[in-house]
Amino acid sequence: MYPITQEWGVNSVDYKKFGLYGHNGVDYGTPLNTPILAPHSGKVIEAAFDQYGYGMYIKIENDVEGSVLAHFTSFNVNAGDTVSEGQQVGLSGNTGNSTGPHLHWGYYRMPRNKNDGYSGTTNPFPYLSENGTPSNPTIPQTDCEKALSDAKILEKQLRDAIRSKDNAVKTFYLGLPNADKSITDFNQQMRFISDTFLNLNKTLFSTQQDALIVAEDLKKCQSTSNSSTKLQDKLNKLQTKYNKLLKMPSKAQLDLLIKICNKLEISNE
Repeated sequence: MYPITQEWGVNSVDYKKFGLYGHNGVDYGTPLNTPILAPHSGKVIEAAFDQYGYGMYIKIENDVEGSVLAHFTSFNVNAGDTVSEGQQVGLSGNTGNSTGPHLHWGYYRMPRNKNDGYSGTTNPFPYLSENGTPSNPTIPQTDCEKALSDAKILEKQLRDAIRSKDNAVKTFYLGLPNADKSITDFNQQMRFISDTFLNLNKTLFSTQQDALIVAEDLKKCQSTSNSSTKLQDKLNKLQTKYNKLLKMPSKAQLDLLIKICNKLEISNE
């Protein structure tokens, strides 16, 4: 297994110039001319060259999922070909916008929404089957994961904004719930802000974990052949809890942070 050199969704500052919230794929440190296998079956939609971006790249799609594999040195397939999971599609390289030999794997679900800030891609790992390739998942990526990622990006943006002015910190602090309005000391306000962000991210992470656990329980219930009233009751309760968790990535808190961010932008003009 080759090392991951850049994970999905990271380095928001570097990818802002491309109109992205973060890295829209997973990078693997593959030496030159490493055989690259199709991560799933499908049709080769594109086998092309992008000088300023992906270099030599291949796009594979089926009805459920799609992948962009980039920075090849050569192809074994052509646009229009049908490939099976595990079939060699080319050799890794260093073409296009690349700082060294590697494979870029951008994974997405169908239908693809290219306007979501990640060019429609998602973290592939929740979809990996036991043999390490994407499969039709029982548990989709939860809204909690997306909310956690968005919160981290927003946290950085807000921290950058409040560094510029003391009055921005005050504006930000006064907008937070449970803030003691009588505290005017800059350092105390900063500590409260840091604690608030820390607790928010812990809450979002905990919610994400709970959702995945409940989803696993749901999967077990749905796959059993038992159709007893007791089991059906449990299934209904799990479904209700899971639906609630999906709506819980503290949307109200995130909305509040966005409003505060807008306030900061006004105060810094």
